[in-house]
Amino acid sequence: MSEQTQQQRTGPLTPEEVQQHIYEIEHDTDIDPNTLGDRLAYLDSFGPRIETEADATEAVRMIRQAEDDVGRAKLAAEAYVAAQKTRLEARLRIYGPRLEEWARANITGKQKSKKLLSGVVGFRRRPGGALEIVDDLALREWVERELPSAINYRRAPLSKEDIKAHVEKAGGVLPPGTRLTEAADTFYVGG
Repeated sequence: MSEQTQQQRTGPLTPEEVQQHIYEIEHDTDIDPNTLGDRLAYLDSFGPRIETEADATEAVRMIRQAEDDVGRAKLAAEAYVAAQKTRLEARLRIYGPRLEEWARANITGKQKSKKLLSGVVGFRRRPGGALEIVDDLALREWVERELPSAINYRRAPLSKEDIKAHVEKAGGVLPPGTRLTEAADTFYVGG
């Protein structure tokens, strides 16, 4: 329906015209937000009238159908993302160690990375000194014994910052179940 016809209309749209507008809105993936607002305002002015129980039933059906479609789309998107993550993990497991070995042999001198036609491989320096929890049970027992006030009624885990603060107070002595990471070069594949 043209803009001129839209501006001249004085009565409600027919059900077929409403369906046509809704179809166009739902299937126009490149719709401009301003145009969408104008079309929805037009439908607000001249859209369907709900006068009978059958009209109300149809409106509820259409809304519920759209809600169901959103739910299905979310599930499909989540499934797609999960499948792509699995694909990525498989490729990293298959190619990663071999690619890292190749990079170690071919990145020399002060170079930290190598540009390839399809991306970059390299090594990033990971600083040491990060607190790492290696045994949750040993750490929990220590916290219950040494820092009982740090455990709240919900048994929420103690933050690494809290543990680090205690380590500083204790003169650098690490609690059981923890260790400090060492500085290391970590391999990466990038774009």
